[in-house]
Amino acid sequence: MSADIYTHLRSISIPGVFSFDVYAVKPGGVDPKHHHNFEIVYVVAGNSTTHKRHHLYAYPKGTIHEIRNDSKDTLVLACLFIPSEGKTVYV
Repeated sequence: MSADIYTHLRSISIPGVFSFDVYAVKPGGVDPKHHHNFEIVYVVAGNSTTHKRHHLYAYPKGTIHEIRNDSKDTLVLACLFIPSEGKTVYV
């Protein structure tokens, strides 16, 4: 995610095993279509066209997805990457 559209709130990881990160995506923020290792996303707060509050999303390795906060509120995402987040590939 580009640092100009989000704030990285928290992170914990065991390198090579998993990383768990919490992001706040600003209103109007877009993280373009991308893919990476297996990811589970839980939407803590906010609603957008791509992510709904209290919904859980699973993205298997290589699944192209995007984050688009087209709302007036901050979108808070808790993201679990397995194995720990490596390189995000934008398409």
